Amino acid sequence: MEDSLTMKLTVDLAGDNGFRIKSANHVFVCDHAAETPGPHATLTPVQLLIASLGASISNSAVEFCKEHSLPVAGLKTILEWDFAGDRNRIGRIDVSVHLPNAVPGSLADDFMSAIHQCTVYQTLQLKPEMHFHTTLDVEKPEGETLIHFAGAE
Repeated sequence: MEDSLTMKLTVDLAGDNGFRIKSANHVFVCDHAAETPGPHATLTPVQLLIASLGASISNSAVEFCKEHSLPVAGLKTILEWDFAGDRNRIGRIDVSVHLPNAVPGSLADDFMSAIHQCTVYQTLQLKPEMHFHTTLDVEKPEGETLIHFAGAE
């Protein structure tokens, strides 16, 4: 049996247009898509997903470079994406990893393999098991008590 480390974060409504994300001692705020009326001060949830992928790939690239004594200063990962036709999901992501110096030819395949092993990329490829749990408080007509409903999918 594999060891499991369950992680947790909380997303709370922050004002009318955003969300406060808390994980351990870290707090980040994101807001709705640019098409949604209101101010937009930070990344949208979709941009956060793409940013997580880019950071995870970059981390794998840095680890590989350090392991092989390759310089990492100036490393840059650029991601471009398009939505699928229904705009309910991302349909294409192009990733470009730029290193300040060339990776020796003998390490090129190993470098590509290393960046493909990053956690976020692997998660997107292998689709994690997801369970949705909801809690709703539903008001009954006048004179009746409040119903508390908890459901899971």
